[in-house]
Amino acid sequence: MDFSTDTRALHSLIQRKPPIENKEVLDVSKSLLDFAHSEEIDSIDYSSKILLLTNLGVEGRWEALAVGLFMSINYLTALADIFNQEKGSLKSHIYPEGPRVPDYAAADPDAVEITTENIDLVGLSNFCQSLTDICISQLEHSEPRIRTLIAKFVAVHGTLIAACTNPNDPAEERFMAALIPMRAAMYERITSSLFAHLVAGREVSTLDSKYGSQVALDDTTGWKALETSLHALAAYSDAPFLTFTGSDDDIDIDMLIEALEHCAANHINRHVRAASLQAIERLISNHFSANQILSGLIQPRISNVLSITLSDNWSQVRMAASTLCRTLFEVLLRNDCTQEDLQVFYPDLLPRMCLNRFYLAQGVKIYSQKTWEIILGNKGIETVANNIGRVAKYYVECCDADNHVVREAACQAVAELAKKVGSHPEFATQLEPFVPMLLQALLMCFHDESWPVRDEACTACGTFAKAYPSVAETELPLLYSRWTEQVTDQIWSVREGAAIALSDAMCAYGKDFQRKLINLMHELLAGAKDEPPMSMEEYKARQNDINAHTNSQLYSCGSLAPKLKKGGCSDCIVTRPKAPWERTDGAIYLLREICANKEVPIDDSDLMPLMVELVDAIRVKHFPQADDLRATLWKCLPVMAKGLGKKRFKGKYLNMFLDSMVNSLERGNPASQHAASLCAKELGTLVGNMIFMGRVREVVGDSGEQIVESCLAQSGEETGARVPGASSMWSNSSNPTIASSNTRWGEESEAF
Repeated sequence: MDFSTDTRALHSLIQRKPPIENKEVLDVSKSLLDFAHSEEIDSIDYSSKILLLTNLGVEGRWEALAVGLFMSINYLTALADIFNQEKGSLKSHIYPEGPRVPDYAAADPDAVEITTENIDLVGLSNFCQSLTDICISQLEHSEPRIRTLIAKFVAVHGTLIAACTNPNDPAEERFMAALIPMRAAMYERITSSLFAHLVAGREVSTLDSKYGSQVALDDTTGWKALETSLHALAAYSDAPFLTFTGSDDDIDIDMLIEALEHCAANHINRHVRAASLQAIERLISNHFSANQILSGLIQPRISNVLSITLSDNWSQVRMAASTLCRTLFEVLLRNDCTQEDLQVFYPDLLPRMCLNRFYLAQGVKIYSQKTWEIILGNKGIETVANNIGRVAKYYVECCDADNHVVREAACQAVAELAKKVGSHPEFATQLEPFVPMLLQALLMCFHDESWPVRDEACTACGTFAKAYPSVAETELPLLYSRWTEQVTDQIWSVREGAAIALSDAMCAYGKDFQRKLINLMHELLAGAKDEPPMSMEEYKARQNDINAHTNSQLYSCGSLAPKLKKGGCSDCIVTRPKAPWERTDGAIYLLREICANKEVPIDDSDLMPLMVELVDAIRVKHFPQADDLRATLWKCLPVMAKGLGKKRFKGKYLNMFLDSMVNSLERGNPASQHAASLCAKELGTLVGNMIFMGRVREVVGDSGEQIVESCLAQSGEETGARVPGASSMWSNSSNPTIASSNTRWGEESEAF
């Protein structure tokens, strides 16, 4: 079924497989399609046919009921917009399909044009009453799409009441008075369904009889209409202009909040948790004052819910919790609460808000970054420093989390502490007592089975060594061992991260450490020569060998993997042995960082032998990845040149690489050719295009000059391919490939 527009919904109903056998349903659907092509619409006739289709669906197949409800919602939404045209559109904030920031709505080019002419408010009231009766009776329908549409109807019903609150129009007042009892009846049905589901718990008897008691159930099965009842409650609460019940009856708000707290914080079904958070968010936004929120009734429950759900293992729950978190603080700030008033929430929420700015799911990450900016402005570093104990403890816990995504984010967050708080003249002393604990957490992640976690832990340790050299020095032998191991890792970004960390450590420990790195590069650069010979045909045959990819452990979303060991789905474990050529590749990244390091510059007497070994190493051609190795060099060489300076690089090192560069442009694979063409363009810009082409002609000859000119003409403008090139992951140098996380601790923004 296509529920993007009215016309598509009707077409999908008519063309449904297996076909709809009820002729009356088909006739009504076709007559409703005719309205889209009519110049004048009889609203009474149009609404009566929608209601007829809905009633036919109650008695027959669910598809007709779904289309009828969908069209009813769109019809009432259009009327609400018309009635409310002087005050602006009243937009629903309820998303039963999950959090949507922003909301996307499909435009219907064939939508029926609704006007207020000939609208009988009494008839419209009867229409709403009939729909309300249907929704109340079908709230626990077996089809989840029906239940979702009912939740949307509850929201649009409240919107319609708000749109018709014109005190100067007696007809609208009577219409609103007729709608209020419907709202009260819906609330009673929604809450009774919610509490009944909570008392009944999971329905397993039917599932046992169908599948047997030995079948393992996933977390989302057997909860009937609990999730959609929560969506309906959220929709009901999405009305700040109305009293909560829509009547004079009192409700046990404590009981309701307790039930929502249980669903959000403790329920096993992630969809129920997300729906509960949305219901709480709408209550906080529309029905609670700042004094109520800060009271002993609400504040402890909200803090408990958010402290759990902001750390949830499922991104959809984190997103819903992040939405609730922002709404909570916005309501308090809107009611003139000060930062001192917000302090009651900081011990539990601030560490989680801070870490979620690095979370892998982009929606959670970007939303959390904006929330941080809204709430704290330029007070981010100060607020974190004042709560550093809680923040550091939470980060350490997350470094040992079962979810590798959380461990990865924790490593980035720990690095941020060292980078921003550790270097701050006023707050650095507040972090210092926790540095050993944080460093031990990073060392634990340094041995992680997931390579993204190792990568982040590696660079974070480098940042800590640079910020706290005396503290890190006690662990330097272990750190150096792990860094040098990772600089030859199977994953290229891990090799690059290790090179960056070693460069940061060189800034901390000076020339002696640089000497160790120079000796290390002498050992690594020749690795490519030790790579066993292999043709491209042999390589492809090995990659396509079915025996090499059989009987391996599989992971999927919702698997039991997180309960069996750290990792979970897509835990990024690499099991193949390291290749000798990867040692040379890691050495290239390390040489790039050393050349670009301005704090501990390298002497030509040390650099020249390394460059000679590098040029010799990249000439290898006896294995398929040789072109990938050269591509790494062409990506790194412009950064090396800029780090050494135009005069120094042009005078001593430029000519050494031109022959291999022309060879890559002429015979390399696509990746190597592209990297070489970008390298030639950047070097030409650095030393001057005429000088660069003259050097090419001098070293390679006229044919080389023609090859370079041809490739540069074909490459056109840079396409934004990933070009590693920052002297540090923390630098502000423009790099089209490392996207800024826009992490904001005040006005500062840096990539992590």
